[in-house]
Amino acid sequence: MVIRKRGGRMAQEGMWPEGNQPPQPADVTRQPAIQRGSRLSAFLKKLPLPDCLHHQFTLTGLNLERFLNTLQKEGISLISARRVDRRTLRCICRSVDLETITAIAHGKGWRMEKVVPVGLGARLRRWLRRPGLVIGAVLAAVLLVVALRFIWMIRIVDAGPYQADIASYLAQEGYRRGMRKDETDAATLSLLLQRRYPDVAWFRVYVNNVTLVVECTQGVPAPQLPDAQPCDLLAARDGVVQSVQVYGGTALVRPGDLVRRGQVLIRGEERGADGEMVPVAARGRVIARCWQEETVRVSMQETLSQETGQSEIRRQLCTPWFCWPDALESPDYLTYHLYLTDTPVVGSFFPVWQRVAEYREVALTENTRPTAEARTEAGSAAMAQLRNALRGYRIADTWVETRMGEDGYMYATASGEYLADLVLDEQGQPNRASDVLVQ
Repeated sequence: MVIRKRGGRMAQEGMWPEGNQPPQPADVTRQPAIQRGSRLSAFLKKLPLPDCLHHQFTLTGLNLERFLNTLQKEGISLISARRVDRRTLRCICRSVDLETITAIAHGKGWRMEKVVPVGLGARLRRWLRRPGLVIGAVLAAVLLVVALRFIWMIRIVDAGPYQADIASYLAQEGYRRGMRKDETDAATLSLLLQRRYPDVAWFRVYVNNVTLVVECTQGVPAPQLPDAQPCDLLAARDGVVQSVQVYGGTALVRPGDLVRRGQVLIRGEERGADGEMVPVAARGRVIARCWQEETVRVSMQETLSQETGQSEIRRQLCTPWFCWPDALESPDYLTYHLYLTDTPVVGSFFPVWQRVAEYREVALTENTRPTAEARTEAGSAAMAQLRNALRGYRIADTWVETRMGEDGYMYATASGEYLADLVLDEQGQPNRASDVLVQ
């Protein structure tokens, strides 16, 4: 109760006119119950409500701050409030408070417009108006659950030369796309594969989602034991000897000697205790400086392509199993550029996409390349080829020589010096010759 001043003096007790006595205070015994009820109501209003119980409205009028203060006094909280302009406010409230907010706005002179439900509730209403969409979503969910009970892909990992044979064997045993997961016995299949392919060290078979995975682990072959038969060690390549280490036999070369391929490095014989030569298996290491050359040629003519502006488009509907049509028909162009674009089909449960192929006609012209550019490209290609040939060796030095050929090609020769064991061939095996005569 607000006490106002009358005639500049505060109205005191006993100064009220007859019949206009001030209201009596409420019964004190009822105040705790009222306070408990108001606290419970305020607590319930503060509880977060789902998105489906929200409404959005636009409020127009003057003194919008007063509207917000009035809602605060009434214990009503808004989800959001955003000022559009000086006289417009866009708000989102709980649907349970919409009736009270409407009464406050109409009673105080504000105008409410564009009252619409928002959030999940509005979406559900829109979806329920389209029963076909709901039925389609339910059918898609059912198809997804059913499809997850089958195997749709078979993946074979690290099978090497057995890739095609393992795929054929799986089909022979009945492991195909479309089989049920509960019909797959991974342990039995793993044992069958181990018995069929003894050279493979290990098989691991398991089902990952809708894919049957067969992982293969290739075995490492056992190292070959040194041959005990009497033999000589021959040079596997040309080189200049740097060091010689003999483990068995008699060395025929020494550091500084120039050795040709096929020359005997270590003879397979040793002098025995009685002074006679005894045949043995020659063993040892002969480190030498070797040289390697790789030559590459690059044409001085280059072909440039330029699009003429003519193009044709072909479309194809594709799945992981087939395409329709089976093949794209190319246009009647002499030369063309092909641009492929794959777009998934929206709303389809199965993996389906549309392939758009655009064929653009191009015109070809022959030009002579700059000499510096051709020399650089040929040198880089020759050096890359040399490094690939000497992979695994320690390269000491490299250099490149280029020349222009009379046939219109640029030739580049890359040479490299490296250290290698003359006893070992390209496969890393000793280069033996078992032609020692037993005395």
